[in-house]
Amino acid sequence: MLIGINAQAALKQPRTGVEEYTYQLIKHLAMLQESQRHRFILYNNEQRIMDNKQYGFPGNFKDKRLRWPLPAWTQIRLASEMFFNKPDILFIPVHILPLIHPQNSVVTIHGLEYEHYPEMYPPKHLRYLRWSTRFALKKARKIIAVSENTKKDLVELYGSDSKKIKVVYHGVCAPSLQGNREPAKQYRFNSYLLFVSRLEIKKNLSGLLDAYRILKEKYKIPHDLILAGPPGYGYDKIKLKIKNLMKIDNYKLKIKELGFIP
Repeated sequence: MLIGINAQAALKQPRTGVEEYTYQLIKHLAMLQESQRHRFILYNNEQRIMDNKQYGFPGNFKDKRLRWPLPAWTQIRLASEMFFNKPDILFIPVHILPLIHPQNSVVTIHGLEYEHYPEMYPPKHLRYLRWSTRFALKKARKIIAVSENTKKDLVELYGSDSKKIKVVYHGVCAPSLQGNREPAKQYRFNSYLLFVSRLEIKKNLSGLLDAYRILKEKYKIPHDLILAGPPGYGYDKIKLKIKNLMKIDNYKLKIKELGFIP
């Protein structure tokens, strides 16, 4: 079976959420014994995503660079490739299904933050996100949601058939976490709660800070709260809330920011 994957996100640097998801998914797919029974094409618009010697990809994984210097690479260049050279299955790890696609297409939708925080998105981009979500829900054979809450949003906000949506949680790449020991050397904390993501309002950091305050005040937990990620939308408000909470001595809050961890 020939399986095509939109590998664009895996090439972006630095890799954050969906980029790391795409990269690690492709990397670990190649490790599965079952994958040896299929052929994979990794579509991208940039340099080669893999080097067999460097990453150890088997011979059944191939790059296909689809050059396109203008915007809308997915809806124009990838869609045209699907018209002329359609794989048996197309996997879209980041939301946007091309207009032309195989009948057997699978799309991962990571969240509907734009429905809960529409003010964070330019009107044109917001309209495209809503259209592309409806299009994927209608045309894809299967939808992967990364949480039960995302599945619930897709059903309630878009009227999607729940039977079409499969919840597949994000994994943890343990070697990468173990390999980066610099934060532990720097702060030397023993018990801690770890938040890894961009520091912005739509990640519900305000709720996390309130929960941490309750845990400290009511349950007297000894843990620090470690925030690992770069600043994002609404960071000034988050920073102000942290500052105000830290002023209240009886909470004994210990909140540290590590910034972006490559």
